[in-house]
Amino acid sequence: MLRIILAGQPELNDKLNAPELAQLTQRVRLRFHLQTLSEPETQAYIQHRLEVAGAGDRQIFEADTFPMIFRYSGGVPRLANTLCDTALMSAFTADRDTVTGADVKAAVDELRWVEYSARPQQHSGATAAHAGSAPRLAAASDQGPSVGKLLVAVDGRTVQEIPLHVGRLIVGRTPDNDIQIDSRFVSRHHCQVITMEHSCVVEDLNSTNGIFVKSNRVRRHYLNDGDVVLVGKHELIYVDDRAARTRGLFTDTIPGTQGTASDDAPEPSSDPGVVRS
Repeated sequence: MLRIILAGQPELNDKLNAPELAQLTQRVRLRFHLQTLSEPETQAYIQHRLEVAGAGDRQIFEADTFPMIFRYSGGVPRLANTLCDTALMSAFTADRDTVTGADVKAAVDELRWVEYSARPQQHSGATAAHAGSAPRLAAASDQGPSVGKLLVAVDGRTVQEIPLHVGRLIVGRTPDNDIQIDSRFVSRHHCQVITMEHSCVVEDLNSTNGIFVKSNRVRRHYLNDGDVVLVGKHELIYVDDRAARTRGLFTDTIPGTQGTASDDAPEPSSDPGVVRS
């Protein structure tokens, strides 16, 4: 007898429940779903991760930080990782050896998170970015003017267009991400895009297949206007509206250049999206 164990994300249940897999479902003897961690388990999880990282017996996080971390992460390990990582950076910036409640609060503000219980519950049937999906907006429109946009493309077609505001967007395969890319080549929480007042950074979140810029795998990369980030089979195309506005300020301002053309200059095209060389 051949025994097979299937392990996956919550979406595996939806896949197994599909009508075309009815015969497979009839042969499943046991199902088990791992729930989110409790508050004590979340604290134990964080302390274990710190110990594995070499913290030893040092108390890196003050005791009053754990309830706050649980309140905003909901006991989801990946969210706890992201919040703790940002809080550690806040403590490092303040030249402190321990993470305080103020550091966690600063991390929550930077991530623009609400308490986990207040988050809208999303379902696996939500619209995702895949080859057959249509372009859609995936960011809130009440955060003030955008500073740029992120285009999600696959097979040469744009399937999502997300305005960028100051803050952070998580990119991954599951619906709990800010930008969902439903592809087996994309990790559950693959990377994050951090937009600041004058710059924008993309950072890998320990994904399986990584992120690539100009054919080079990168851990963290400051984005320039027009940069293309490869995430699995999808492309994230960064458009910086600030750079476009800056270019507009300098148009035709060089003395002696207005109204002149070089023999080697590209031929103008009637199509604004085409440049002929």
